[in-house]
Parts: sequence; C-alpha cells; structure tokens
Amino acid sequence: ILKTYKILFDFHVNVTMRKWNSISKSVTHEDIMMEFNELAARDEFVDSWTETTRKRVSSAYLTILRKAGMLDIDSTLRPVACGNFDYYLM
Repeated sequence: ILKTYKILFDFHVNVTMRKWNSISKSVTHEDIMMEFNELAARDEFVDSWTETTRKRVSSAYLTILRKAGMLDIDSTLRPVACGNFDYYLM
C-alpha cells in the first residue's frame, strides 16, 4: 500500500515513524491533518481536496494502522508481532 499510494507513504514516514521515534507514541487524526496541511502547501492537487475527502483519507490511514496491529484503540503505537519475520528479511 505504501508503494502504491504516495500520500500514505508520506503519512507513514512523516507522522507515524516520527511519533514512533519520539516520546509520544500516539498517532491521532489531528496529527494526520497537520501533515495534510504540509502536503497541501507543496501540492496544489492535494490542496484542492475538500475537508471531507481529507477526513476520509485520514480515517482510512488510521484504520489501516489498526487492522495491521500497529495502533491500539487508544491511538497508541505498538510493535507488530510477526511470526515469519525472517521471511521478509531475506
């Protein structure tokens, strides 16, 4: 998903990874919306999106993190438990 959708890659690198490496290990809708504002300042296509579209994309990204097991119900990041982790390193 991150390779296909550049905006999700940007969210992951600029928001989620920064939060993971900081003291505050939570990712909220407001964090994603702040990144949207940064992206909109550099990209007129993203700037043309309505607020509803931005909220839906933000919600979808947070849902992806939850379903992948990276985000708790209280918006706290957690490590992913992967039984076949060696497979992905090869």
